[in-house]
Amino acid sequence: MFAGKKSAQIREILISESAWEEMTCLFAPSLGEQGVLMQSYRQVRNTLIALQGWFINPDISLEQMTHSSEILQNINDLQISLENDSLQLGAFLQLTPLACGAYKNNQLTLDTINDTLNFAEQLVDKINCVSLATQIRHLASGSDYDLLCRDGGEIVSKWNEQIKNAELYALETKLERSQWLKSTDGSLNTLIERNERAIQQPRWLNGWVNFIRCYEQMHENGLQRIWSAVLAGSLPIEKVELGLALAIHDQLAREVIHIHPELMRVSGSQRNALQKSFKDYDKKLIELQRQRIAAKIACRNIPEGNSGGKKSEYTELALIKNELGKRTRHIPIRQLVNRACNALVAIKPCFMMGPMSAAHYLEPGRMEFDLVVMDEASQVKPEDALGVIARGKQLVVVGDPKQLPPTSFFDRSADGEDDDDAAALSDTDSILDAALPLFPMRRLRWHYRSRHEKLIAYSNRHFYNSDLVIFPSPNAESPEYGIKFTYVSKGRFSNQHNIEEAQAVAEAVLHHAQHRPGESLGVVAMSSKQRDQIERAIDELRRNRPEFNDAIDGLYAMEESLFVKNLENVQGDERDVIFISFTYGPSEHGGKVYQRFGPINSDVGWRRLNVLFTRSKKRMHVFSSMRSEDVLTSETSKLGVISLKGFLQFAESGKLDSLTTHTGRAPDSDFEVAVMEALNHAGFECEPQVGVAGFFIDLAVKDPGCPGRYLMGIECDGAAYHSANSARDRDRLRQEVLERLGWRISRIWSTDWFSNPDEVLSPIIRKLHELKTLAPDVVVPSYEYVETIESSAEVASDSIDSLMPNLGLKEQLKYFATHVIEVELPNVDADRRLLRPAMLEALLEHQPLSRSEFVERIPHYLRQATDVYEAQRFLDRVLALIDGEEAEANDAAFESELA
Repeated sequence: MFAGKKSAQIREILISESAWEEMTCLFAPSLGEQGVLMQSYRQVRNTLIALQGWFINPDISLEQMTHSSEILQNINDLQISLENDSLQLGAFLQLTPLACGAYKNNQLTLDTINDTLNFAEQLVDKINCVSLATQIRHLASGSDYDLLCRDGGEIVSKWNEQIKNAELYALETKLERSQWLKSTDGSLNTLIERNERAIQQPRWLNGWVNFIRCYEQMHENGLQRIWSAVLAGSLPIEKVELGLALAIHDQLAREVIHIHPELMRVSGSQRNALQKSFKDYDKKLIELQRQRIAAKIACRNIPEGNSGGKKSEYTELALIKNELGKRTRHIPIRQLVNRACNALVAIKPCFMMGPMSAAHYLEPGRMEFDLVVMDEASQVKPEDALGVIARGKQLVVVGDPKQLPPTSFFDRSADGEDDDDAAALSDTDSILDAALPLFPMRRLRWHYRSRHEKLIAYSNRHFYNSDLVIFPSPNAESPEYGIKFTYVSKGRFSNQHNIEEAQAVAEAVLHHAQHRPGESLGVVAMSSKQRDQIERAIDELRRNRPEFNDAIDGLYAMEESLFVKNLENVQGDERDVIFISFTYGPSEHGGKVYQRFGPINSDVGWRRLNVLFTRSKKRMHVFSSMRSEDVLTSETSKLGVISLKGFLQFAESGKLDSLTTHTGRAPDSDFEVAVMEALNHAGFECEPQVGVAGFFIDLAVKDPGCPGRYLMGIECDGAAYHSANSARDRDRLRQEVLERLGWRISRIWSTDWFSNPDEVLSPIIRKLHELKTLAPDVVVPSYEYVETIESSAEVASDSIDSLMPNLGLKEQLKYFATHVIEVELPNVDADRRLLRPAMLEALLEHQPLSRSEFVERIPHYLRQATDVYEAQRFLDRVLALIDGEEAEANDAAFESELA
């Protein structure tokens, strides 16, 4: 092995004492410290040290050569001595790693000795495992060592292969070996068992690989924090998607802010100021546009025309001035327009007239308009519109195809025909119907007129397929808004009018004039004869009660004055309150209602009803001598009749499917959820997504002292804000519409909320405390008006009165609650009823006979929880029932005393 090595290297190895000392340790039990082998070791060591100089100095002298020969002889003698001792030779040979071939021909070579010494050195320096070194020391023979080397080599090879595979497995699965071995507690059997279990479940490996793939993707995308939160259990797995969205948007926001650092300085107060500036500028811009148009008109040159010669030859401005100076004998309008058309257009470039007036006054070819706008086009026949269209360059047709069509309903033939015959006249197409399929259409979906959703709910549902955008009212339940129904039980429909119903309407008009002078009023009848009958009834009341004339005159003097119209003439009108006289009913008291409803029976009768149902802004009061069950429908019934029956049902019950501002919809964002929870914590109940159709307020705060009323609407800059079509819609119009309806709107900006929610919420909570109302006592002012007609509650009065004497007080009150109150007011919550069980027991115990006693004797919490409107209508009658029972008890006691 060392044949090629330099002498200096051999010498360095030979002088090492470590190999011999290792031999001593290994074979001390057999050789001993003073053994022959040990002595030979010393001698050889000393000799080799001496011989070492011979290799160093190539210029050797004769004396040195002689001396070296002696040394060599001593070595030879030692070799002979060692070879002759088989025990020593065997022990020495077991130390050599070259058992085969190391001792050739029974000759122990220097290479063999050198290898043996080197092996001893390697055993000490390279083998760190104590158990393995001990095993090697105790090997019985060289063959055992060879076996150990062979098995060890195979183990090392397989171990290296295992390490390579483990590294590859860890690289692919990202599974750390320490983690895999963590649960084995160092036990090889446990590790083998775990490995076998994993091999038997390959689907676990697939799941883990997918898990690692997600891990790599998230780390590549910088989402280590989400990954760590999932592993730590602080982020539930079902919210990972939300967490990812938050992380992405947060990163995007940071990037945007980095690009536009001025965004860091944006605050809610700045946004509010900017929004206010936009509102002001937008309004000013509209006003400036008006002024600009007026200024341009004022700057136009008005042609003077011919001002000389005969006055009959005057034209343009000269003619107009001449006519202005006259008091009588003015020239016809058509002639004035023909002779002064240019001056008239210069002075008043906008003409407003009906299509027939345009045809009558404007001579064809003399005057042409840049733009013709035709409003309420559903009522204009195509042949009537052609003359106007021919006088313009552009045409805008405005109308509602679901409202009144052109009709000859009130046209009279020479021999005179009644209304029922006129109802049979067919309705014709309008210019709107003709234009719709030919020209581009733009829908106007926002409904502004109605200040309560109930006023438009029926039409929106049945005629507009719930497609209108309706703004919710802050007063969900209030006698000031919505629909009221009065059944005129003794009304009779005869000769196209209903006298009893007209008298009821006239009384209601008188009461409105006295108690609601600030609300405009309109009255609509189903026929012209009923219209005339109502006017006569009002006039008669004014003659009989002249003290009320001023109040009624006040209604006529309003900007939106009192009107009494028939159905065909009411399109385009609107008032705060509309009284509807349905007119139809039985021909005699308790008789049958004939299914002849005039124009409602026609194919487009539903369009007339749609106009009728959408005229009021605050309140609609329906007077009818028939109930919904009196209107009979079948599969062949016209839509108008079906709609008449459906609306009567709605007016009677106040119920319509899906008619509720409580949508049940969840908040649009977690931001809104956080605001709602904070307000709830402050003691204010909130309703998310309040609305009816097309528009929803993010959060509405309920008034704790007035059920059915909202204190405030809170708008967040969420989906509804960002989905607006324009800045005008988003930042001005929608809020203005809500405020006109009575809403108080506060806006919370998400940037402010995320920075300091307490600072944002504090002023809102203070304002809510200022706005909230204390729960009122049941004691209320007098009735809205004393009805002179029999309502649905009064219909059953005869049967109730006849039954009452046969019942005790408790049974009387229960019967009155079931057959009168709940019939008249079906929509009141059971726990707010006047005669709910708790209140009934209190009334029976304390038996108040007047309103003052009611306040004194009935506990405050019971009075506070009672529906105000129900108590307003029925408290006096309940007290009368108690009073009657008390009187009977006193009479019975007096009679017993006499006996």
